[in-house]
Amino acid sequence: MFRRAFLSVVVSTAVLALVPTHVGAATVPAPAGRIFLPNPVVTLHDQSLTDRKDADYAALQPAYMIAGLHHLDNSGNLQGDFVTVRGSGGRAFEPDRRFLYDRHDERFEQVMAYYGITRAQEYIQRLGFTDIQSDGITVKVNQYGIDNSYFDPTKDLIRLGKGGVDDAEDLEVIWHEYGHAIQEAESPGFGVGHDAGSIGEGFGDYWAATMSQPVSGGYGVTCIADWDSISYTVDVPHCLRRVDTDLTVDDQTGRIHHERADLVAGVVGHPHGPRTHDGRHDRAHRPVPLQPVDHVP
Repeated sequence: MFRRAFLSVVVSTAVLALVPTHVGAATVPAPAGRIFLPNPVVTLHDQSLTDRKDADYAALQPAYMIAGLHHLDNSGNLQGDFVTVRGSGGRAFEPDRRFLYDRHDERFEQVMAYYGITRAQEYIQRLGFTDIQSDGITVKVNQYGIDNSYFDPTKDLIRLGKGGVDDAEDLEVIWHEYGHAIQEAESPGFGVGHDAGSIGEGFGDYWAATMSQPVSGGYGVTCIADWDSISYTVDVPHCLRRVDTDLTVDDQTGRIHHERADLVAGVVGHPHGPRTHDGRHDRAHRPVPLQPVDHVP
C-alpha cells in the first residue's frame, strides 16, 4: 500500500536523458496524452499549490505537457502491451488516440496511469529485464473511495484512490505502487510480515524517486509524492516520505511498516551511503545510480 531489495542492479553512471519540454498537441503525433511529469509541485517548484476540489485553475497550466503514449493498441482505450487502465466513470475512449484531458476530468488520471506504468516498464527492459511484469497489469483509477492506493498481488491490480489530490495525479504515487508489483514479480509473497512490508514500502519509494529524478530538474528529488501530499501534510516541503534520511534500525518505532519505509529507502537512496551504528556514512557501500530513465515524449 502507498500510505501510512529486490532489484539490486549496479550500472555505470551516465548522463541523464533529455527532459521533455512543454509542447502543443499538434507537435506530438498520436498516440499522445496530456500529463503532469511528474507532478505540478516539482515542475513549477511551487509548494503553495492546493487541490481546490480537482479544479483546473490557472496556476497549474504550465505544469501540463503532451507526451507520447507508447505501446498503445488500436482499441481507442488506454490499454497496451504493459497496462490496461479503467476508471470509475468509464474508460477513456478516443478513436484518434489523442487523450487530451485536464485534471478536472477523471480521464486525465487514466492517462497518467497509462503513461507512468508504460514508461516504468520500458525502463526495466532497458536494464535488460524482459520478464518482470512484462505480461501486463491492470490499473483502476478512482475506484478506491479513500485517499489511499494499493497493489493487489492476487489480481495483479493497482487501485489508485481519491480524496484531496487524487493519487493518480502524481506519477510518484503510481511509480511507488508499481514498485510493489515489481517486487511481487521477482519474489512472490515476499511482502508478508512487518519487516518485509517495510522493505516493500521502502523499495516503492526508491523506485518512485529513481523514475522521477530525470524530470525533476533537481527539485525535490528525494521527496516522494510532493503533489499528492499537499492535502495531508503541514510541513514544507510537502512529502509523504523521503529517501535521503539517516535512519537506522535503531530509529525504528516498531509500528506500521509505512513508518519504517524511510529507513529502508534511506539505506538504498541516501547520496552518501547507509549510516553505520556509530553514525558514520558507509561510503564503501555508497549506492550507484541506476541507468538514467529516458522520458523523451
